[in-house]
Amino acid sequence: MLGIYGQGMSAGQTKVSTTTPVLVMLSTPSAARVTIENLSSGTIARVGFAARGDAGNIGITVYGTGNTGTLVGLPVSNLAELAIGSAAAFLIRTAALSTPMVVATNTVERFRADSGGVSVASNLTVGSSLYVRSSALFSGNLVVTDSAVFSSTTIFTSLAIFSGGTSMTSLTIASSFAVASPSSVSTASSVNVANIVPTSAARFMVVTVSGTKYGLALYEISA
Repeated sequence: MLGIYGQGMSAGQTKVSTTTPVLVMLSTPSAARVTIENLSSGTIARVGFAARGDAGNIGITVYGTGNTGTLVGLPVSNLAELAIGSAAAFLIRTAALSTPMVVATNTVERFRADSGGVSVASNLTVGSSLYVRSSALFSGNLVVTDSAVFSSTTIFTSLAIFSGGTSMTSLTIASSFAVASPSSVSTASSVNVANIVPTSAARFMVVTVSGTKYGLALYEISA
């Protein structure tokens, strides 16, 4: 049964009620889409789609350019939002192991999750503490403005910059490594450094290996 009626609804609203699944089928040689529009630019204007269960719900909302509200400190004017409520978890997945999940801005890939793990296609910037509980391989720049804790082997193949305290189990650096003040790196086992590049504030670096401190004096030399 499929019924469309307006009983109990506010003015201008339409309700679709059915006890069986609704299937919308389109067959066209050109692009096909289902569109919901609200072209108002009023101060509370928005349009969206919501799916509700007996407890949880998920919604996709687009806010009008004249909407004056805010969400998590952001103005919602011309904002697109995906949100859940009262659900046990928010799951995003691909059904096939070989199908990657890709996040891009404009036409540039920024983030990828696939069967091999998670990769960041561009620079990774961490504004607070960074915790890595397994092996970490960084082939792009890593900038940490607070403390960093690595509990497994860490490999840097490009520039790494730390301005807070850093603790690592094992460290391998294939390229450059910059340490700002305080100029110290603490590791529990091995340190293998191919090239250390000090910042202007760090001409001397202390490396702690298995409780023993080693001082590394850094001098500028001509080619």
